[in-house]
Amino acid sequence: MIPGLSALQRFAIGALAASLVMVLAWAFRLDHLRGSHLSELDAARRQLETSGASIATLQATLDEQNAQAMRRAIAFANAREQDAAAVAAADERAKAAEDRLATLRAFAANPSGNPECRAPDALLRALEGL
Repeated sequence: MIPGLSALQRFAIGALAASLVMVLAWAFRLDHLRGSHLSELDAARRQLETSGASIATLQATLDEQNAQAMRRAIAFANAREQDAAAVAAADERAKAAEDRLATLRAFAANPSGNPECRAPDALLRALEGL
């Protein structure tokens, strides 16, 4: 030790040295904790970047699927209109066929209105079910 120092001075120097050691130990501990927190923060940032990219990918996929659904809906509406037109045309053809059949039935049922032409019995039986 240093000669000429009183016991109180030696005690104060020892206490200061011990305090300095404790402060340095605490500083190293804080630096270690800070480094640990910074690495956790970096990991969280990377996770957020990955999540953000995943969300962007999901959003792009969802947008594409919505666009496909809209195209299918438009195609369905167009097909429905075409089907309605086809049904209307088929109804018109069916009406015309019914009119022709009614005319044939009238001729077949009333041979006196057409004395020159007598319908065969097989035709008359075939027309009965129509």
